[in-house]
Amino acid sequence: SHCQQDDQASIGVLGLVNSVTSLRTFWKNRIIKFTSVSRLSISGLSEENLINSENGLSPEGYQANTFTLHRFSITMKKYLYLIFFIAVGCMQKENAQPVEYEGPLQEAADVELFYSENKTIKVKMETPLLYEFKTGDREFPKGIHLKFYNEAGALSATLRADHAYYFKAEDKWRARGKVEVVNKEKNEQLNTEELFWFPAKEEIMTEKFVTIRQQQTILYGEGLQAKQDMSSYTIINPQGEIEIEEEPAGGN
Repeated sequence: SHCQQDDQASIGVLGLVNSVTSLRTFWKNRIIKFTSVSRLSISGLSEENLINSENGLSPEGYQANTFTLHRFSITMKKYLYLIFFIAVGCMQKENAQPVEYEGPLQEAADVELFYSENKTIKVKMETPLLYEFKTGDREFPKGIHLKFYNEAGALSATLRADHAYYFKAEDKWRARGKVEVVNKEKNEQLNTEELFWFPAKEEIMTEKFVTIRQQQTILYGEGLQAKQDMSSYTIINPQGEIEIEEEPAGGN
């Protein structure tokens, strides 16, 4: 593999560095020697004689050799850096941990679920789309519709939400978006933007702003604790109420 080849190349980096160092020392000594000879010759020769001297080297030739050596040194440095970074990159790839998939394992459409006690249906849930995860959690990205039934099996309340999520470890549901709970027996309606449902306790709660529409009054405030069918409830921080005016008979 490329990484194995790069590992072998990286092992020889130290040897290559030593070779480059020896070459640089060799050329450095030659340049020093050439510079010393040139300086001795310059005092006894004119520029023309210096150019045509026996060694055939001129100041321009010295500069060219120096440039060539410098260029050779830079090229070797770039090569060493390239080997180093490739080797480090391969080591990082080998040490990288595999990414674990955290998405849904199952998907189902147009689902109906039932919760029962003593062979009696207590809750019916309908959803157009369901995702189930490895942890047992479930997501309902297109919303849910819950129907609550009383001991006699009659429909007592409904719950609708734009989005829902079930936390299996806590046995807790979270509804978000446009959340609406209607008590059929009392003809009352709760509206909020987030609501938690605890099936084991048969309770619902929220810390968000709520409105409760009664037959002649609208209550509003922040936070709520209630039975799942809204048969009884408490607004944690009530902020007021509005009387509903009845329309006169024959009104549009």
